[in-house]
Amino acid sequence: MAYYSKIYANVIAKYDEGRLLSGEKLRRIAEADFADAVKMLADYGYGGGIASPQSYDADAFITAETARLIEFVKEDCPGEELKNCLLNRFYYSDAKVYYKRKFVNIDPRDALYGCFPELEKAVDSGDYSALPPFLADAYKELNEKSLERVPPPKEIDAVLTRALCADNVYNAKKSRNRALIKYVAFEIDFNNILTVYRFKKLGLDPETLSGELFAGGALGIDALTELYCADPQKNDLPLLAADYAETVEKLAQTGDFTLAVRDSQDALYAFLAGGGENMLSLSPFINYFLARMNELRTIKTVLVCLKNNARDEIPRRVGSFNYD
Repeated sequence: MAYYSKIYANVIAKYDEGRLLSGEKLRRIAEADFADAVKMLADYGYGGGIASPQSYDADAFITAETARLIEFVKEDCPGEELKNCLLNRFYYSDAKVYYKRKFVNIDPRDALYGCFPELEKAVDSGDYSALPPFLADAYKELNEKSLERVPPPKEIDAVLTRALCADNVYNAKKSRNRALIKYVAFEIDFNNILTVYRFKKLGLDPETLSGELFAGGALGIDALTELYCADPQKNDLPLLAADYAETVEKLAQTGDFTLAVRDSQDALYAFLAGGGENMLSLSPFINYFLARMNELRTIKTVLVCLKNNARDEIPRRVGSFNYD
């Protein structure tokens, strides 16, 4: 039965993968003006095939499409641990918004994916029993801090991101799936690498670096500290795995975080692109999810650039996977 479930989920994922926008379609969208780009996306099925006034809000447009992807994973993911690892980025994002709302009188709807109603109920009631233990413990930690002072948004983000990473590592290890374990570690490592270079760019004390890094990646604190202290002019960057080396070298030389984020997403996809035809593995489902996420990021970037008359920024900000 487990094999059947996995095969069924992968067949659906492979079918939907074939419906992703091609590089040629993305070029046409990027070459259009903003209004025409939205209409073209509607023709390709975005926004339910309707170019409504809501379609002209890039954030709302992409959030709605992301919600559709979330529901797909909820319904058809071939494993609970995989589902958690794929959806936690959205789950914890909403968790942050709901918790911050306790201290700031805001309407959070525009910042929410809105697919996890249990979060709002838990935060409002203070009953976290229905939540994953990592998130529940993080909320309790923040509650204790709030007894003395209102935790600033940055602190809320840090506590909940740390819980997210721990949650993902736990689920990946529980799945015993090598691709998923590597995927989780890889994502943590790249986030830590970007943090190292933000620290370096701001001239912050490396002694405080460890408090800003997240556990669970393959790169430990010693390697990341060495990366901070390295001088690219002396060509003394530490030896890193090939999956990281190109992005790190480019970031060290240029200090361009936009390119680094773009390259890290390309590297993450390339890292997991193998095994896509093995219907008894998790790879086809993971590959589709990453490809769809890359498509959504690409579309959002294109729309924002077009709306702000920054068409020249599109090639720089969009990775090579979807924009070839």
